Amino acid sequence: MTSTFPRFDDNLTTASPTNWTGLIDADDDVWLRSVLYNIRMCFVPIIVGGTITNVLNLVVLTKREMRYLSTSVYLLSLAVADFGVMYFELFRVWFEWMDFVRPAVYFTDIYCKFANYLNGVTRDFSNWLVACLTLERVIMVANPYGARRLCTVARARTITFTLFLCICVPHCHQFFFSVAQKHTWWVCWEDPSSRVAPIIAAIVELSVGYVVVVVVFVLNISLVLLIYAKNIPRLGVGAQGGGVRQRRLTRTLLIIAVVFIVCETPRIILSFLCKFVHRTVVIRIVLNASYVISGVNHASNFIVYIVCSPRFRSILLDTLRRRRRERRGRTNSGWQVRVAATGRRKLCDCAC
Repeated sequence: MTSTFPRFDDNLTTASPTNWTGLIDADDDVWLRSVLYNIRMCFVPIIVGGTITNVLNLVVLTKREMRYLSTSVYLLSLAVADFGVMYFELFRVWFEWMDFVRPAVYFTDIYCKFANYLNGVTRDFSNWLVACLTLERVIMVANPYGARRLCTVARARTITFTLFLCICVPHCHQFFFSVAQKHTWWVCWEDPSSRVAPIIAAIVELSVGYVVVVVVFVLNISLVLLIYAKNIPRLGVGAQGGGVRQRRLTRTLLIIAVVFIVCETPRIILSFLCKFVHRTVVIRIVLNASYVISGVNHASNFIVYIVCSPRFRSILLDTLRRRRRERRGRTNSGWQVRVAATGRRKLCDCAC
């Protein structure tokens, strides 16, 4: 049985289920709605967990002792970018799908332009920050003496800002070609009347969105080879304790890069294939499932830090203990003030 399904764009903005009536057979409609509903409900724990973990990342990475590490600049930016992915991509898609608000109220061309732009920028910025982290580790392992000059906080900030601008500029095509398709279904997509729009979108996706996985993969292979090469110093110089911390940091960042490759590759491959093949029901379901896996990547960095980095755990626990003591101190101070005020009132009553 052949059915016609509303098309999902590559940024995962999906059709509203209220507009599917008459587009597909009733049995297929119920089955597909059920499957996609279950898939998109997986976004909820990812959004909640990703919000909590990325906020905790910000709490630790903004501490004074972390500001002197160039790696912390990339990790802090990565936490902010992942936070954006949680809401500009996953939460937005879930909100559109659940129909809490009628799509006719907010589905406009302006909404689609900003939604697709912010979605693409935050996702690609997060992915390329992983490449920056891996490249910095490669430099530190291959040339620990030169890394002192190359891997500085100021240089990391400059690279991060430049990278952000380089990603913002290509995605500006969304402001010109993204329109709200709401005659048959509700979806943010390139202008179907433009011949240039799909070509530009494909070029941007290929050069900015797809290449990063290849870059991270190559850097990971290079990092592993450098670590196990006998003729290259394994890690940084200095005291033995510093060497241990460097090994742990390298292990942590290597795991982050591996998780990135494993979680992002299915989404990127399927998004690329969907530009050239017919989107069957199975392909649509697998594509949406790949976005769930991609969301796990943006929510799991904190878990990797906690498991692999004792220093990160120590700073987090110290911060939580300090804030608990501060809350207790404020509570005790307030109680003492109330007791003192009560005592003064009693003295006044006695004097009267």
